[in-house]
Amino acid sequence: MIKKIIGVLAALAILVLIVFTAIGVGTYKSMLPEGLFSTVSVEKVEPQTPVVEQQTPAVEPVATEATEPEIE
Repeated sequence: MIKKIIGVLAALAILVLIVFTAIGVGTYKSMLPEGLFSTVSVEKVEPQTPVVEQQTPAVEPVATEATEPEIE
């Protein structure tokens, strides 16, 4: 008799679980940010243009005569 009552309660619990699952279909909302686990597909990535650095010409030092200060 006890086994029969436990069996009926287990069957009812499984049916209730299935009904609640069916009622809640489509209402799932994750608490995590949407983009946390997403991967970037190749089509969405824009090709990056290479950055070309312009080289400035080397500045040669101007030749000046070194003069010693006059001491008076």
